[in-house]
Amino acid sequence: MDIGSTIELIRQNKNIPIKSLIGEVMSRAHYYRITNGQSDMTVKNFFNILERLNVSLEEFLFIKKQLQNRKVQSLIYGSSLKFFA
Repeated sequence: MDIGSTIELIRQNKNIPIKSLIGEVMSRAHYYRITNGQSDMTVKNFFNILERLNVSLEEFLFIKKQLQNRKVQSLIYGSSLKFFA
């Protein structure tokens, strides 16, 4: 899971409107490109977004790692279950 999709998942779980999250930091179109993995953001904007999400860098990295682990488990166990079905 990349940075943009992790940000989007946190935003959704916290019920934060996109407009409140991005404010004057970036355009809505640029935000969508980031969350879809089509664009990058500056470090300054990244930390600004984390602040607006009220998430520390450590929390963000932990969430991102947990999501990656779930995705890997889904791929591994999903594939093996199909194999044995």
